[in-house]
Amino acid sequence: MSEPSIDLVEYLFRYDPDTGAIYWHRYRGGRRADTNHERVDENGQWRVVLGHTLYPATQIAWLLGHGEWPTFPIVHLNGNINDNRLANLARGE
Repeated sequence: MSEPSIDLVEYLFRYDPDTGAIYWHRYRGGRRADTNHERVDENGQWRVVLGHTLYPATQIAWLLGHGEWPTFPIVHLNGNINDNRLANLARGE
């Protein structure tokens, strides 16, 4: 299964690269615009619900911040897995 297009993700979500927060960009399914939609999984990592799939918020942040789906691991420079500020995300090995 392929990832959703960047156009769809940009249509649905707004990303604040200074805080790392991801918000609903549009009213959808009872969620009003500009509400934080992220969920925490059983490992304590933020996830984004898109369709019927949970994506790591880190991947959505990278996509919205850089315009491409990451095909590599993403590391958090400060070690905090929930700090998804664009300045804190880097390509891993």
